[in-house]
Amino acid sequence: MKIKFLISLSLLIYSLSYSQTATNFNCNDCSDINHDLFTELEAGKIIVICWVMPCGACIAPASASYNVVNDYQTNNPNKVYFYLVDDFSDNDCEFLNDWAIGIDLPSSSFSKRFSNSSISMANYGAPPSMSKVVVIASFSHKVFYNQNDVVNETELGNSINLALIASGINDLSSTSELLQIFPNPADKSIKLSIFLKEKSKCTIEIFNSLGKKIADIPTDIFLPTENTFTINTSEFKEGFYYLSLKSNKLSITRKFTIVH
Repeated sequence: MKIKFLISLSLLIYSLSYSQTATNFNCNDCSDINHDLFTELEAGKIIVICWVMPCGACIAPASASYNVVNDYQTNNPNKVYFYLVDDFSDNDCEFLNDWAIGIDLPSSSFSKRFSNSSISMANYGAPPSMSKVVVIASFSHKVFYNQNDVVNETELGNSINLALIASGINDLSSTSELLQIFPNPADKSIKLSIFLKEKSKCTIEIFNSLGKKIADIPTDIFLPTENTFTINTSEFKEGFYYLSLKSNKLSITRKFTIVH
């Protein structure tokens, strides 16, 4: 009983010993390009850092993280970045590059590699682990996702969506007339007004404040005019939510609040 208590207490102290904000680093990547984390975050970049041993157990989380980031390059080019980092910088860049190439993780404009001790996963509450993935964004240098060893692609994508919102990327003023939600705050329902320049098939999703998707809204083909419809929110708990509208040429997110 005493042993279990000490283990639980140790884990609690460990979980409280790090902040959910990022720690800055300034170092060169494996292509000898300099990076200052806080400067990049304040420029609006979303940084997904994946530490690896590297080893066989690291392949799945590294591949999953890379694939999620890669999916954002169409609608959010040069916004979401993948940093593959040797966990304790005890393998050089050549070894890390060979490992990444061997599991089909190419280096590119959004995919970078590092072997530098200044990028420490210990800053994010990591006990000794095979791998760790974090998502960092915004002027507040906030950590939106922090997971050891196993990556859930849906949860990672939801965290990146919230990071994009926090960085002001998915809510540009130039798109304000294309999607409107009213009333806001709302009670039992919200009405959407969507104006598109061409006929499009769109998807509409709603996320709660933690980034968890809570609804897929059935949609039809939208015409190049004003499209309006109503969503029942009577079962939504009070709080704020994010509504995401996507087509093959458009990605807009709006925040709305439910007050019963």
